[in-house]
Amino acid sequence: DGRINYDEFVAMMRKGNPETAPKKRRHDFR
Repeated sequence: DGRINYDEFVAMMRKGNPETAPKKRRHDFR
């Protein structure tokens, strides 16, 4: 599937790169 690994997602958010996060999940990471 095209979903990103949640650990990778959190890692990217911590790096300050929300652009690399999947747009459809953008409001669901909190």
